[in-house]
Amino acid sequence: MRFPAFRQIFCLLLLAAAPFAGLWLGEGMVSLVSVPAAIGLLILSFGAALLSPSPRPREKYYVLLAATVMFVGAWAAGQSLAKRALVDCMEQGGEVQAALEGFRAEHGAYPRQLEQLDIKLPGRLHLHAPLLHYQPEGDGYRLYFSVDNVRFVATRYTPFVAHRQKD
Repeated sequence: MRFPAFRQIFCLLLLAAAPFAGLWLGEGMVSLVSVPAAIGLLILSFGAALLSPSPRPREKYYVLLAATVMFVGAWAAGQSLAKRALVDCMEQGGEVQAALEGFRAEHGAYPRQLEQLDIKLPGRLHLHAPLLHYQPEGDGYRLYFSVDNVRFVATRYTPFVAHRQKD
């Protein structure tokens, strides 16, 4: 394979990686003006443009623009998905607690993991782990999820209560 073929392959790989990196950072609630996002955007966009096999500056500009649009668009979609997952945790947390109590009434104990419940669990994301966490604790449990530096915690006896996390 010749060198221009390698350039084209690597250019296409960077273009393909742009939306995945954007979605990953967006779902992780990473700001677009943060260091990780800036580094990802610069490497993927300018890397694809520089590796573009075309010698024409205009075509390199189009590759740069395409990678940037895909990265930023996927980042925005990831942010939206993450926010929706958080809202779902807040709105459906009581349903999860009710399902846990129903499971306990039927089986005599709480499930080892939330996936044993027969409900659609809130807080699911595409590329990241679910936002809603569960820990069975003896004759009870802890459900929790975090938003920025605030953790929402529910137990067998309490609904979700916000707790400020230490920095």
